[in-house]
Formats: sequence, C-alpha cells, structure tokens
Amino acid sequence: TIMQVKELKKRVKSKDIIIDYGMRYGNPSIESKLNELKKNGCQSIIVLPLYPQYAAATSATVCDEVYRTMMKMRWQPDLQIISHYESNPLYIEALKKSIFKTLAKIKWRPDAIVASYHGIPKKYFEKGDPYHCYCHKTTRLLKEKLNLEIPIITTFQSRFGPDEWLQPYTDKTLEQLPVEGKKNILVICP
Repeated sequence: TIMQVKELKKRVKSKDIIIDYGMRYGNPSIESKLNELKKNGCQSIIVLPLYPQYAAATSATVCDEVYRTMMKMRWQPDLQIISHYESNPLYIEALKKSIFKTLAKIKWRPDAIVASYHGIPKKYFEKGDPYHCYCHKTTRLLKEKLNLEIPIITTFQSRFGPDEWLQPYTDKTLEQLPVEGKKNILVICP
C-alpha cells in the first residue's frame, strides 16, 4: 500500500492533490486520515478501496467507515467512492502485463492459470452480493485480453468457519489439476 501511494504521487506530480491511505482494520485508520484531510482543508475526496471486486464484507465496510467518521465530524466535502473496478480496462491491462512479465521470466509453460480470489460465504452471494459475478467478469475479460491457449480457472481461497463458501475452492482445485494431467500451474490473485 505504501509503495502504491509513492508510485501514484510520482505519477500525479501535484502539490494541490494529497494522496494518502488509511486502513480499514489497521493503522493509520480511515478516521485518522479523514481528520488529517479536514485539517488540511480538503474539500473534495476520492476514496478508492483497494478491492477491485466489490463485496459487502470488503469495499462496503470501507464506505461504512468513511460515512461513520464523517457523521461524527459534521464535515461534508465532495465525496466520490470508487466501489469497484473489476472490469476497468486499465486494471485488466495491468493484470495482462503482470502475467506476460511472469510468463517471460519462467522457463516452463503453464498447463493452466488459476485466478484465485478471496472467498466469501456462499450465503452472501445468495443474498445478492455481486462479488462472485465480478470475479468471474475479471477472469473473463482477462482471458479475452490475454488470448492465450492456456486455460484460466477462477477459484476462491481463504475460507473458514462452518459455512459453505464460494466454489470452486483453490486448494481443492490445486489437488485436482495434477489428476487431470495439469502439473505446471501459474497462480494469480487478481
């Protein structure tokens, strides 16, 4: 995150634009950063949660924290929230470049590329959370952009607790692929 802020500052090159970060579950907190922006006289804020695919458990909690903090402050700058960018052409292009860079470095050809996304409980999807669809959309657009003869498989990781989570599970897929004769696997986490 720190490196992303540094690189963005290099590219923007403006003394009038403050580029910073706040953490939803860590430090520096969103609240502390919003307080700094207020002290610095900011009148327009763009919030970019670093979750490309929206989910209520991730991007929405960032929004909740921004609004909760601002309600206590009684300060209302112009506010824009970029809630998802799973299909933004620049994002897809960045993923493509990353994959081609990796393919150029490795000395073997993948039998499959596994696009492993964080999981969410299946009941969230059933209640209307679009995360599952956004993940599949990112993979589909990436397949189209890459135009490779290597299959790209969408999977979900990081499950815990008793509930069923989005499937297919990354670990189970990685166990099954060698059985199918696919032993050289490139894993990406878009």
